[in-house]
Amino acid sequence: MSVSKNWDTNLQRRERRTLVAFLALYLTLSCTILGLFGAGYYALQKEAMLSLKRGELNALANEHVKALRALHVAFDKTQEYPRHEAFRSGIFDGAAVEIFSLLHVSPLLSRIIYLKEGMIHYIKEPEAHYLGTQYLVLEVEDDGAWHHEALRNMAWFGGGIFLFLAVGGYFLLRLLLRPMREAIALLDRFIKDTTHELNTPIHAILSNIEMIPLQTLEPKTARKLERIRLGAQSVSHLYKDLTYLTLGRHQARHESEVQVDVVAQERVEYFALSLEAKKITWEVDTAPAALWIDQGALTRLVDNLLSNAIKYNRVGGSLHVKVAPGVLEIKDTGIGIDASKLARVFDRYVRCHESAGGFGIGLNIVGMIAKEYGLKLALESTKGEGTCVRVLW
Repeated sequence: MSVSKNWDTNLQRRERRTLVAFLALYLTLSCTILGLFGAGYYALQKEAMLSLKRGELNALANEHVKALRALHVAFDKTQEYPRHEAFRSGIFDGAAVEIFSLLHVSPLLSRIIYLKEGMIHYIKEPEAHYLGTQYLVLEVEDDGAWHHEALRNMAWFGGGIFLFLAVGGYFLLRLLLRPMREAIALLDRFIKDTTHELNTPIHAILSNIEMIPLQTLEPKTARKLERIRLGAQSVSHLYKDLTYLTLGRHQARHESEVQVDVVAQERVEYFALSLEAKKITWEVDTAPAALWIDQGALTRLVDNLLSNAIKYNRVGGSLHVKVAPGVLEIKDTGIGIDASKLARVFDRYVRCHESAGGFGIGLNIVGMIAKEYGLKLALESTKGEGTCVRVLW
């Protein structure tokens, strides 16, 4: 698996997360708006149906009022309440007390027409109060045709609009993400071009420093030379990181059984000058431990963990490196990492602290190597107390 492929995969994963989060919010808001419009449309269809029914029921009510008048006049001869196949009815007095009713659902006399429990009620107040009638209520069953038509229209039009908004939102977000991709691609090209230019001067500086016999120099000059060597070593470390990121896919891998304890000891000695510059005391506790890996990749991993442990350590702090079968542990007494940032420490260009320099690529390389070789990373950190990183296999 190449480094560039890892980076592309990580970028695509972050883009997918952004797309999913944006679309989830965008579609939730769209559904809410569509739901409000749908509820409004449904209410309008219901009112349209009731308005249409009102005219029909009013005509039937007028006929029923005539039947009530006939009963009122002939009440001494017959007391049979008039019935009709097209509706059920009930009559109520001015106190809303039932006089006679064939209704299946109790009415609401304060309204003219409404739908309740699948029944349409129409309330009419006759001009003449036959049989003491103040309110005449007609009841018919709702056939539900308007309801099904409204839902069908809402499904078709709402679904079409929702699909249009979803597709539009997707392409809109891709358009918004394009500047970010271009900026990251530009940064990667800049790093790649810069990396090519760093190799020759760094190699020349380090080679010439190593050729100078320090014992022949005055102490003051020797200290200055050591500081130059320390600076060149830091630039060399950065150069190797950038090379790994930009040219990793072109580098041949030679995997073998590597003694992690030996590599850890060697790399701590390599950083001895940096440790002494910050007056950091260190302890290396190793036991024989082997890992099947490319030695260069393991060196990159250890170097970046040690570099961070030194960079973010306090002056006069301590560093503890432990190697045992199946585990490499590097623990420092530095400034620690805020809990809210722990989940993103292995993302590229993410810097957990602004107090120290860096491009935010060291731990990203650690994460890439760990993923490539199936290693597990465990990170514990307490703000102001220090950080402990464990590599497990």
